[in-house]
Parts: sequence; structure tokens; C-alpha cells
Amino acid sequence: IVVKTLGTQHVVPDHARALSEASWARACLKLGAPADEEQTLYRPLLLGACTSGAPEVVQWLAAQGLQSKLDAQADANKALRWACFHGHERIVLQLSELYCLGTEDARILDNWALRHASMGGRAPVVRILTSRYGLGVNDIDEALDWTAESQSKGRALLREERAHLVATQVL
Repeated sequence: IVVKTLGTQHVVPDHARALSEASWARACLKLGAPADEEQTLYRPLLLGACTSGAPEVVQWLAAQGLQSKLDAQADANKALRWACFHGHERIVLQLSELYCLGTEDARILDNWALRHASMGGRAPVVRILTSRYGLGVNDIDEALDWTAESQSKGRALLREERAHLVATQVL
């Protein structure tokens, strides 16, 4: 594995792939990347942790101060979008708690996170997006507009969450 930083190549042995994500992150630290390059070095690790479901890595990166809100928002909030797509509830919560992602982050790309969480039948993630991230009825309506008729499971989940939001709204 070759990790490129500004003007420097760091070679990580192929056997590093067999290590847990957290161990691989610790190994990267030993590469001695300059402080201003560390965040660039760890951005793929944050995305990989959010995609593969490694909440301990997300926690570790935050605890080490290696990633910021801007890193979590990189590539149109790809870390959040993929955590939602794969149904990683704990990571979706961590991104809100540790990196202060909010409503606008969840709305990016026409509510991509909400649409794909619902199409995958990820009800707990849909609930987190409405309760923690503040997505509302209008967001659900927009997601319904985007969700194909053939996605009956996703549409049913969105309708159920919409009914829950309407029922719990304070008038």
C-alpha cells in the first residue's frame, strides 16, 4: 500500500491490509508524516471506517485529533452518505457527535443519505437522520419524489417515518 502525502510517498507493507483498521491507523502514525499532511493521510481511513463499519476507528481518529469536520464533510459528505447506505447506525451517530455534522450535511445531493438508507431498509438510520440530524417532512417528501416506484420497501419506510414525524410535531 502506498500512501502519498504532499511530495512524500510512504510505503505501508501489503500485510497491513490484514491488520484491523485501528492498527493500520497506528502504523500510519509511525510513518512520520508532517503534521500539516496528517489530515490528508487519514481522510481515506475515515471514509473506509464509515463504509466498512468500524466505529472504533472513527472514534480513534476523533480522539487523536486527526480529522476535523471539514474532513468528515469531504467529497460531499461521502463518509456520512456511505455510513447511511450501509446501515452503520453507530457511525451515523458518531459523525454527528464527534464531527458536528448536521442537517445540511445530511441533505447534500438531494437527501442522498436518506434515500439510500430507506431503499436499503435501514429504519434505525432513517430515524437517526430525522431525530439527530433534523431532517423533516419536506426532506422525506423530496426523498419520496426521488425514490423509484420499484423501491417499495424504501418508499414504505419513508412513508412510515413521515407519519411518525407528522404525529410527533408540536403544533
